[in-house]
Amino acid sequence: MRSKSYYESNKVGVDTLSQALGVNIPYACLMHQRNIKTPEEAKHYLNPSKDQLRDFSLLKNSHKAADCLERHIQSNHRIMLYGDYDVDGTSSIALLYQALRLVLSEDLITTYFPDRREEGYGISVRGIEHAIKNNISLVIAVDCGTKDFDSVQLARDHSINVIICDHHEVGEEIPNAIYINPKQNDCEYPFKSLSGCGVLFGMLHHWAKTHHPMLDIFRFVDYVAISITCDMVALEEDNRVLANLGLEAMKQGNFSAPNIPRLIGDRYIDEDSLTFYLGPKINAAGRLQRADMALEALIGDDASLVDQLDRENTRRRSLTQSMTKEALAQIHSPQYPYLNASLVWLPQGHSGVAGLVASRLVEVAQKPAIVLCGEDKEATGSARSAGDLDLYNLIQENEHHLLRWGGHHAAAGMSLKKESIEAFFLSMNNSLGNTSYELAKTRLDCAISFTLLSSTFCQNLLRFGPFGVGNPSPTFCTEGVTVKTKGIRSLGSSGNHYRLTLIDPLGNQRDALYFNAPSNLEEIINGPFCLVFGLRPNLWKGILSWDIVAEDIWPE
Repeated sequence: MRSKSYYESNKVGVDTLSQALGVNIPYACLMHQRNIKTPEEAKHYLNPSKDQLRDFSLLKNSHKAADCLERHIQSNHRIMLYGDYDVDGTSSIALLYQALRLVLSEDLITTYFPDRREEGYGISVRGIEHAIKNNISLVIAVDCGTKDFDSVQLARDHSINVIICDHHEVGEEIPNAIYINPKQNDCEYPFKSLSGCGVLFGMLHHWAKTHHPMLDIFRFVDYVAISITCDMVALEEDNRVLANLGLEAMKQGNFSAPNIPRLIGDRYIDEDSLTFYLGPKINAAGRLQRADMALEALIGDDASLVDQLDRENTRRRSLTQSMTKEALAQIHSPQYPYLNASLVWLPQGHSGVAGLVASRLVEVAQKPAIVLCGEDKEATGSARSAGDLDLYNLIQENEHHLLRWGGHHAAAGMSLKKESIEAFFLSMNNSLGNTSYELAKTRLDCAISFTLLSSTFCQNLLRFGPFGVGNPSPTFCTEGVTVKTKGIRSLGSSGNHYRLTLIDPLGNQRDALYFNAPSNLEEIINGPFCLVFGLRPNLWKGILSWDIVAEDIWPE
C-alpha cells in the first residue's frame, strides 16, 4: 500500500492552480508546494536572476570588512586567505584569490589550509604562527573561525587584522575580529542559510561595488554554486538564485578556471554533477592530505592536478568502504551498548573520511551517528544527524566533554581527549534517549503515466531547480507497472544496481535505473507494483536524454 501523494492531499488547491495558470497537474503540484499562486509569482520563481538577490550590504560588518580589506590592498600589505579544507572552504579561497589578484600583486597573497589530522578544524594556532612568521597584516578566514577565540586573539595581539566570513551556528560570544555571519545577532540580512562562500561573495560584492565598481564579482559565481550544492545548504531563496546563476554560467562555458570543466567531466552540468563528481574530488584532497592541491586545481590550468585528485578520490572511496565495514561490525555486535545512536571509535581510522562513514551509518541504522578516529592523546571525528534532529543543540549540551567542536543542525566536527570518549558517548546516548525527532519519509508529488515523460516535460522540470536541501527534486509514481520478460539486467560489480525494462498499464515501455536495490528485488517485482521514481538528465556523446531512476518499489 503506497503512501498518499502531495496531490491527493491537496487535490482541490492543485486543480484550481492548474486551471488558473494553464499548466498540467505535475507542474501545478510543484508550484502549489512552493506557494506559487499567480502567473507573476510563477514567472519570478522559474526565472531566477540577480535582481532577486537581497542587498548584501545588509550583512552585518560587511562595510567594515570591505573598508578594512581595501586599506590593506592600498597599502600593499601581505594578506593571508585561510580556508576550511572542505569544498565550501576551498571554493571560497579560490573565489577570494581570483578576485584579489585582479587588484593586488600575487606575491602579496598567501593561502593557508589547516592539516586536518594535525591541526583539526578551524583557525589553528599553527596557522596564525605561520602568519606572524610571514609578516601577514590581514587574515581573511572563510567557512571557519566562529569558535576560534584564542587563535584569533593571538593574531590581534600581533597587530594582525582578522576578517571572518562564516555560516556556522553562533554562540553567545564571537571572536575579536570583523565578523560576518548572517546568523549572528542584529544582522539585518534576511536570508540566514548562505554557504561560507556565499557569505564571502556577499562581502566581496559590497567591496567591489564600493571600491572597484568595474570589477564584476559575478564572474566568479560558479565557485558559489559549487559551494552551495556541495555543502548541502538549503537551496532556497538567495542560495537557489546564486546556484542557478553559477550553473547557467557554466552551461554557457563561463568557468573561473580551465580545470573546473575537467573536474566535472563529460556530463550534463547540474547540481548533481557538482555534488557527486566535482565535489568528492575536491574534498578528497582535504580529507586525506591538504586542500592546497584542490585549490590549485580550482584556480589553475594544470590538468595533471585533476588526475591526482581522481587518484585521491579513488583512495578515499576505498578507505571509506573499509572503515564503514568496521563501523557496521561494531554497531551490529551483540555487545554494542548504545541504543539511541551509532557511536563508533575507530582507533586506526582516518578522520578525513569520518563524516562519510557517519553518513553511511545513518543510512543503515536510521539513527544519528558519531565516528571518532585516532589512538593518540586526542580523537577527532564527525557527527551526522538523522531526520529533523537538531544535532548542534544536542552536542552543545554535551560540549564539556570536548576540546573543540563546531557545526550546524545536521553535521558537526569535534576533537576530544581519548579518555573522554566513553563518557561522551554515554552522555550523547542518554541525551538522545530523551529527544524526539522524525525520520525522513518517502515523499510523493503525484502519480504520472509514462506517456507524459517527454523531453519537453523533463526539461521544464529543471526550471524548478536547482534541487537539494529545502527544494527536493520531484518524486513521481506510476501504478500497475510490470517488468518485461527478461527485463532485469545487472549493472556493475556491486550486485545491487540494475537496469529494468518496465511496462505501464497502457503498454508504454521505459527503462529505469535502480541503484542499491533490495536483495529481494526479484520477489518484489514478480507481480504488478507501484514504481516510485525521479528523473535525471544524462548527457552522452553530446545528446541529452532522461533517465528514470527508481527510488522505491511497492508491491500492489
